[in-house]
Amino acid sequence: MTEESEDDKSSSSFRTYRNYLVAIQLWLTDRYGVGDEIYASLSSAVQSQPGFRDLYLGSHNEWFIKERLRNAWATEVVMHLPAAFGHPDILVYANHWACVQAYYATYLAAEAYLETTPWWRLKRTHKDTLRGLAVAAEKKRLFPPPWDAMCVGGSKQFSLVNFPESFTPSDISNLSNPSRFYFWDWLEKALRTTRLGELREARKRWIRSTPKRTTKGTKYSKVPPKYREEAEKGAEPSTLFRFLYRLRIASNYADADVFVLGTESSQAAAEFNRALTTLVGSSMFVLEKLAAATLGGQTVADMGRAFLASVPPARATLGVRLPHL
Repeated sequence: MTEESEDDKSSSSFRTYRNYLVAIQLWLTDRYGVGDEIYASLSSAVQSQPGFRDLYLGSHNEWFIKERLRNAWATEVVMHLPAAFGHPDILVYANHWACVQAYYATYLAAEAYLETTPWWRLKRTHKDTLRGLAVAAEKKRLFPPPWDAMCVGGSKQFSLVNFPESFTPSDISNLSNPSRFYFWDWLEKALRTTRLGELREARKRWIRSTPKRTTKGTKYSKVPPKYREEAEKGAEPSTLFRFLYRLRIASNYADADVFVLGTESSQAAAEFNRALTTLVGSSMFVLEKLAAATLGGQTVADMGRAFLASVPPARATLGVRLPHL
C-alpha cells in the first residue's frame, strides 16, 4: 500500500469520526439548546425519565465520589484548554489526546454516579463501568435520548434499542455532510460500527480462552460458525459511552495517526473539537444530575463550588452546569 493511500485512509477515517460527532452535536443543540440552555433542558429531560422517580437519597462513599468527580472535572478542563487559549492550528494536534481526555472525563463521572446507586456494585474497571451504564439505560430507564440508545445482538442480527419506532436506517455515506435531520442514521451507524468492533474483540477473547480444539487438537485461529453465537455473547451493549471508549482506543492505539495526519484543516479540527466537547459536557451533566439525585444536590454543588474556587478555568465547563444540578 502506498504512502498516499495511507494518507487518504487516515483522512477518510478522521472525517467519519468528525461526522459522527458533528451529527450528534447538531441534534443535541437542536433538541436541548445551546450554551446554558442545553443544561436547563437536559435537567428537565433527566427528571422526566421513568426511573428518576425511583431514586432516593442514601449513604454513600462520599470521599470516593468527590475524588472521581474532581478528577473528571479536571480532565475536562484540560481537554478545553487548547481551544480556549491556543492558536486554531493547535487543535490539529490536540485532538489526538482530546479523545482520550473525553473518555476519561466521562468515565470518571460515570464511576462517581454508579457509586451512588444501590443496584450496582462498582468494580472500577472499564468493562464493568460501561456495563453499569448500559444497565442504567436499558433496565433502569434513567437516561434521556440519545444516551438511552443502544445497538445489541450478534453479528448475524443487530437490534436497535430506544430508537424511534418508525426508524429504518438509510444508506448514508461516511463522508457525506452530517445533518440533524439524519441524526438517527448517523447514530445507528456510529453504534453499529462500534458494535462490530466489540464483537470482533469478543471473538478474539473466545479464541484465547476457550478449551475447545479443532479435530486436529489445535487451537482455533478463528471462531467456527457453530460457536460464533457463544463467542459473541460476552459483548456488552453498544452505547454512546462505549462509542467514546472506542474513540479513546482508536486515538490511543489502533488509529493514532488518524487524529493528526488525517485532519485536513484547522477548521475540520475545530469542528471535531467543538462537537466532542459538547458531547462530553452534556454526558457529564446527565451523570452529575443523577448523582445529585441520590447523593444530594447540595452535596454535589458544594463539591463543585470548592473545585471552581481552586480551578478558575472550570467556570467555562462545570461552572455553566452547576446551577442546573
